[in-house]
Amino acid sequence: MNSTEVDHERTQFLRELDEHLARIDALLADHREHGRPATRCLVVDAARALHSIRGIAALVGLPELAAPAHAAEDALVGAEMPGWSAGAFEASVTALRLAAPAVEARTKCHDSDPALAIALARLANEVAAERGALVALTVEGDVWATGLVALAAQLVTNAAAHGIEPPATRLAAGKPARGHISVRTWTAAGAETIIEVADDGAGFDEPAIRDAAAARGLTARDDARSAAELAFLHGVTTRSAVTFGAGRGVGLDIVRTIVDAADGRVDVTTTSGVGSTVRLLLPSG
Repeated sequence: MNSTEVDHERTQFLRELDEHLARIDALLADHREHGRPATRCLVVDAARALHSIRGIAALVGLPELAAPAHAAEDALVGAEMPGWSAGAFEASVTALRLAAPAVEARTKCHDSDPALAIALARLANEVAAERGALVALTVEGDVWATGLVALAAQLVTNAAAHGIEPPATRLAAGKPARGHISVRTWTAAGAETIIEVADDGAGFDEPAIRDAAAARGLTARDDARSAAELAFLHGVTTRSAVTFGAGRGVGLDIVRTIVDAADGRVDVTTTSGVGSTVRLLLPSG
């Protein structure tokens, strides 16, 4: 992937930034006008926008946007509860907005960015390192086509954060110490664009996912839907602590939202102790 293509992804991201910020501003405007706890709809919209900003900014090497977006995610916690103060949240959003013009100006003249494939591998390793895991990543196909980078980044982040085990755990299970994530995309005979992210990790933790969904009041414990379906609901996470890569229950929700809007489908295959494959099928054109 050459620097021109990286610049294209950055430019595309910066074009979409205003749309993300508008969704965040809707929450702030409502809070200023009514001074009440934010509605769930506004909080979910803002959380999705911030998660998208933070993830793609980190992927394409824009830490000055990723950092305030991460801070705003932290400050958004509790926005649906009485007594929430918007001060820290508004300060982080302001920092995000102020950083954007300088980033845009630099992007227009930057000509030495690393390949996006390398950036995606770096993202996977940074997320995996939060739990002491090691990961190798391979890419096949034109993942960098417009609209696919965000989906690939979210799925890779989820695989690195939840799938790949620490080396000691993998070695005890007879696996290589370093986990593997593969990213593939291709066009099927039926004119569908397919994005597939597979890992050789632990697989989806079905009991933990069901418990997390029930604890959030999103479903009954005997819900007939599969754990893979429940994992894509907003707010469902099996992590007890929030880190850069996990703990908010937003990443897979963003994937599902984008795929649903495109009239696509999500297929998940997962085997405990063996790994998972998430395949997104999107209508071409």
